[in-house]
Amino acid sequence: MIIIALRIVGSVLLADFLSGLAHWIEDSYFSPQTPLIGSTIRKNVPHHSQPQAFVGNPWHVTIRSSLFWSVSTAVVLYPFGFLGPVWGGALVLAVFANQILKWSHTNSNAVPR
Repeated sequence: MIIIALRIVGSVLLADFLSGLAHWIEDSYFSPQTPLIGSTIRKNVPHHSQPQAFVGNPWHVTIRSSLFWSVSTAVVLYPFGFLGPVWGGALVLAVFANQILKWSHTNSNAVPR
């Protein structure tokens, strides 16, 4: 039971780190003009200057950059055998990082329980 709890905690902490790292990489090295992922970045950039700019985005728009980074990371890790329970759990949780960020910019009465 303790092993499972440690894996869950490890997954949550790793997801937080990975989502922050992906956000930093996206902001530092990519732009809305970047081929393939530029349209996704274009929808994320306005929240830096206008924190509520992406609150109105539907769920699938909110998570797509996180989904892209999680799937890309899984594709890289899988051949090396690193996609175990902690990494797999972290990547699944990391998909929802932008949704959590969206809720942090949403008025408290509009955030679901």
